[in-house]
Amino acid sequence: MEVKVINEAILIENTQRVFVQRYFYPKRTYLVFRKPYASDETFVISDDSENIHRDVSTWLTEYDPDDDIPEVFAIVYLDEEYPPKAEEYPDSYFLVEYDEEKQHYCCQPLFNSYSDLETVVAPTLQETIEKGIATLDRLIAARL
Repeated sequence: MEVKVINEAILIENTQRVFVQRYFYPKRTYLVFRKPYASDETFVISDDSENIHRDVSTWLTEYDPDDDIPEVFAIVYLDEEYPPKAEEYPDSYFLVEYDEEKQHYCCQPLFNSYSDLETVVAPTLQETIEKGIATLDRLIAARL
């Protein structure tokens, strides 16, 4: 399956860079807000980006290591605004966190109906995002 990725925007919040991307699957589009893969990552806005206003979730910008809450590195949403889309699943999104103990990134669904996402783990943020989106897309397709 061919997936198209568009680098949409670079947002700055509390001096932190957050990169926005859209992943186009054949029947759905996913919106990704993420921290850089590396501190020196070069992120080039795609020529076909929509240049639309986006807000950054505080989950990505307000991390306190003293809290018992893991640091969030990415938030992935089913994009409800831009086709192709699936309006019947408006709460389809997940977080990507880093598990210090196990030394890998992992997906954390926010709704029990997508608990299969909890099995998605990978050594890199990019791989976890990509595997997580593929899993979410499969779960949504199974419900249609």
